[in-house]
Amino acid sequence: MIKVRKRTKVLRYSLNLERIASDIVAYLLNIESPKESYSFGNKSTALSFNQKLNLLIDNETITKDEKKKLEAFLNIRNQFMHNIDANTFTEAFHNINGLENRMRKFYPENFDENLEDSLEKCVDNLFRDGIRILVSDKGGRKRKMEVEVQAKLYKEYFNKQTESIRTNFKKFKEALNEFNEDNIDKENLMEVLKLMEMEISFSPVLDLKIFD
Repeated sequence: MIKVRKRTKVLRYSLNLERIASDIVAYLLNIESPKESYSFGNKSTALSFNQKLNLLIDNETITKDEKKKLEAFLNIRNQFMHNIDANTFTEAFHNINGLENRMRKFYPENFDENLEDSLEKCVDNLFRDGIRILVSDKGGRKRKMEVEVQAKLYKEYFNKQTESIRTNFKKFKEALNEFNEDNIDKENLMEVLKLMEMEISFSPVLDLKIFD
């Protein structure tokens, strides 16, 4: 039962990490429904976990050093999923060249006389660090978030500016209608203002300098 618990634990960790990786890459690629996509769904066309990590490296969302921790976890997962004789963390680590030594460098505080418990703590650490690495705000993910924030702020500014201009136009037209000087061609001015109003209404981007 304990052996099954450990295998199940690693599988649960793995599924969570892969889902996070899929969601982040899909977000970077503007894919709204990753579960239904060819690359991130549950079909045979879906990208592997390692391929998703490579995309995140190319995008600078994670670094090569950070990928090493995620790959270490991936190697442990593969032992439990594909090696029927890997029933304990000690057995799984034994089949991965140099992994125990790397864990001793990453997490020296985890190790005591009980090697099996020590290695399980390392797996827990790898899972937590994996989440932290994947959701970190840097590289491509940070740039995309900054662009979205800037776009939202610009849209809010543009909407307020457009509304302000419309209000001023309304006041100007009211003033023109009440003005009685015969030497002013009010009809022509009104047509110009109407045209400018239409340009504001239908143009998604307006160069406000034309009103300077």
